[in-house]
Amino acid sequence: MKDNGQNLYVGIDIGGTKILAALVKGNGGVIATKRCPTPRSGTGRSIITAATTLAGGLLSGQKLSWRDVTAAGVAVPGVPHPSSGRVVFSPNTNLVGVEVVPLLEKSFGVPVAIGNDVNLGTMGEYWQGAGRGARSVVGMFVGTGIGGGIIIDGKLVTGCREAAAEVGHIIIQIGGPQCGCGNHGCLEALASRTAIERDIRQAVKLGAKTALTAIVGKKLAVIKSSALKQALRQNDKLVTSILRRASEVLGYACLTIRHLLDPEVIVIGGGVVEACGDFMMPVIERIAMHHSVQGIGHAGRIMRSKLGDDAVVLGAVALAIRKVRGDKDQRADSRAHEVALRPDGSVVVGGQAVTGDVFIRPNGKAKPRRKPTGKIGLKEAVKMTKGHPQAIVIAADKPGSIVFTDAARAILRERGVNVSVLPVARAVEAYNAETRRRALLIHRART
Repeated sequence: MKDNGQNLYVGIDIGGTKILAALVKGNGGVIATKRCPTPRSGTGRSIITAATTLAGGLLSGQKLSWRDVTAAGVAVPGVPHPSSGRVVFSPNTNLVGVEVVPLLEKSFGVPVAIGNDVNLGTMGEYWQGAGRGARSVVGMFVGTGIGGGIIIDGKLVTGCREAAAEVGHIIIQIGGPQCGCGNHGCLEALASRTAIERDIRQAVKLGAKTALTAIVGKKLAVIKSSALKQALRQNDKLVTSILRRASEVLGYACLTIRHLLDPEVIVIGGGVVEACGDFMMPVIERIAMHHSVQGIGHAGRIMRSKLGDDAVVLGAVALAIRKVRGDKDQRADSRAHEVALRPDGSVVVGGQAVTGDVFIRPNGKAKPRRKPTGKIGLKEAVKMTKGHPQAIVIAADKPGSIVFTDAARAILRERGVNVSVLPVARAVEAYNAETRRRALLIHRART
């Protein structure tokens, strides 16, 4: 998906308790947001009316109207039919059977795209967040339940029934606690906030002490993520123990995802992780990173969500842009930027001749080198890994003139980047033949 950054889009996240709307530029910049409670007692139509009113208020607050908007995207907590725009499953709202897209398109007067909220949260992180620059991303979001999303080569994997990426229902423990889905031992039944609350209440019932009784009340009716964070800060032994166990379970879930899909990035987010991630992430990473099957190069990264509440609305906007732009990828694909060598020895990138020392990033953009020397230090090596290339080809008139400092070699090795230094003609061939995410540095002899 490409956009000039000047077009305006609206993203809407319809949740079980709140509706969030955002006005977003085509380059992902959030201009303004507005939220309201989700109607709980009304019909699905009342939810759509609330979303429509909210989005209209968002625009009027910026002295805009729908005539200024290119398209809108809406996220729902359930399964929407991709062509009709009708919600076919939504356990926490009254949207089942509601034709969301036709209703909103009639009201807004612009194209509307619809998707599952967690899928779109993953899309948002892929576009503007922790997964930016990667080609394969799996999202796992831990809140009241646990949901997920899968993106491979820039496209959402939704499955034959639009029900893929239900990572919360991976069976972790045979015969374990019953999940809300009816199965036993699901990840969601072991590591969601609902599961954490259950385990805390059971322990207190058996006589365990916890600071939570002072924080939220003796009945422990509702234990929010913020309360868990507060208890952690007080070094509460019970909360620490239960959260450590939940984090370990999440770590093994990440391990399963890694063995199954081997994604470049696993993004972990949701309310529990946003509140308690400083404690949880090291535990998750330790298990997922140290128990995985060895492969070529370094394993993908496990990263904490960067976008918070904005992830879903940004993903909704990304989907809207794809709808109006013909389902193109958000980032320029380096496959479209083949390199050619002219008979006179000059190099052509994307149809344009380049002179001097340049670096071709994974997105195909050519950037001049600030210091066109054969020495590559740490600072330049770090810049070379921007966009997360898996392979960097260096084209040099004199390959022996390329020298890496020890620190530069170390960072490239740490980030799993394969580097090859070749004469210019061979380097061009190697770069064009490279099937991994690639980058190219061209160093010409100075005359």
